Amino acid sequence: MTEAAPTSPALARASSPVSHSPPEQYTVITRGVKFKLSRSQIEYDSPNYFTAAFLDHDFAESRSKVVYLDRHPHLFAFIVEHLSGYEIMPFPTGALPACMTLDSARINLLRDAEYFGLEKLQSILRSPFEGPGGIGDWTKPILQSYLRFCGFEPSSVDPLFTKLVAHDVDHPNDLRSLQHRITYEYLTNDLGITAGEAALLMAHQNDRSWTAWEEQLAKKPKGGN
Repeated sequence: MTEAAPTSPALARASSPVSHSPPEQYTVITRGVKFKLSRSQIEYDSPNYFTAAFLDHDFAESRSKVVYLDRHPHLFAFIVEHLSGYEIMPFPTGALPACMTLDSARINLLRDAEYFGLEKLQSILRSPFEGPGGIGDWTKPILQSYLRFCGFEPSSVDPLFTKLVAHDVDHPNDLRSLQHRITYEYLTNDLGITAGEAALLMAHQNDRSWTAWEEQLAKKPKGGN
């Protein structure tokens, strides 16, 4: 009588039929484009809009597992990658919406991150970083745009930017933090710019001005100045 060959526990498990339940999935539809998110994705940067909508049983979305949004799908694709734990910065320019510049896409993605309550993503978008799209390629054009919006002549933008960076020990976490540093005394005494230029810039030192500038920037066609 021939003995049966011994079977290892691992081999036995491998040959046995295994039943895996599909991971719990949630659907986000934005401007007609459908995205599928797993529970681990919506919990990656939580608490947030998605954990509230899908996991809080007080909301209808927790039963339907579907949310409809009016957000730009190209930008939401970056959010999906972020929720997967991937690096999304610097932006690959080919993935940007055709209606947005590199600068406005970053501003608009930050707005979406704030809308969805994604604090990790907000921190990433507000922090300076090296490489293409980093401190030299992103911060300077944004600040230049703001200074022009405030009424500075283009010829004065580069010198003023150089002075601001030279006197800033720590790079700001976001451009708005410069707003609180730019006082009349700082401009005239520390940076040595003229009283007229200082008064011009100080006239725009309020949240309404920054918001108006950001809205103007977001409306620019791609490649616009």
